[in-house]
Amino acid sequence: MNKLKQVDAKAWIWLMGVPNKCWCKHEIGFYLKYDVLMNNIAGSCNAIILVARDKPILTMCEWIRKYLMNRLATSATKFEKWQHIVMPMPRKRLDNEVFKSGHWIITWYIIEQLHVTHSFNTQEFVVNIAERSSSCNFWELVGIPYRHVVVALSYRKQNPEDFVDECYSRHKYAICYGFFCESYKWPGHVSRSSS
Repeated sequence: MNKLKQVDAKAWIWLMGVPNKCWCKHEIGFYLKYDVLMNNIAGSCNAIILVARDKPILTMCEWIRKYLMNRLATSATKFEKWQHIVMPMPRKRLDNEVFKSGHWIITWYIIEQLHVTHSFNTQEFVVNIAERSSSCNFWELVGIPYRHVVVALSYRKQNPEDFVDECYSRHKYAICYGFFCESYKWPGHVSRSSS
């Protein structure tokens, strides 16, 4: 903000008039579950519509509409076939963490707090299962148990999939994209055909 003030005082004054929770990740009011530092949605959007950008405006809009309809239909088909609790991309990331958990060992534990050490590079972390936290902060930041958390959960004979944040669940996906996942019923769901 200080650099912005030096470059353009009017822009700084304008931004100071906008509540922080509207533009600062740390002020939004809930803990976001991703480890990406930028919101680069415009770049991915531009990459998708690159083939249509040189067309007349109505043709381009029609191309975008068809692309989105096709994407929603494809997502609905994939959703119907996916029977796991955790959706595919977070599940893939969790599977990778499970695979990489082999060289971690439990050095001590007290009830739901475990100290985990890497057997080669001697990295150490404290995992608190009750609070769903780890001293590396990865679990809190991303919502997916990191490799040393996987070891702690395995030691306690608990399934790491049960400790993936709810935002990655099939149920939350259906709520978010319920307009095209008609066959998935969640509590309180009213089908369009019955309304």
